[in-house]
Amino acid sequence: LSRSIPPGGLSLWICQIPLTLIRALNLIAREYNNEEIANKLFIRQRTVEAHRHNIFFKTEIKTIVGLMKDAINSGLVLSDRGGES
Repeated sequence: LSRSIPPGGLSLWICQIPLTLIRALNLIAREYNNEEIANKLFIRQRTVEAHRHNIFFKTEIKTIVGLMKDAINSGLVLSDRGGES
């Protein structure tokens, strides 16, 4: 993978994030596991794992907590546990 996206968090990457990945982020925030996310989005579990890997690699975020903080601050994930995307 090349790092065509500058490091420094999700806010620099928003315009290039696929819709499926945004949906996956919202499900991660709701504590869904990889299998549940795959079933919900009609994708393979391996694809969910690849999405997670790519987010961490491209943003240089090291933890799921950091990922969720950035996703909430960037407006990609709602901070409440209300309705699904």
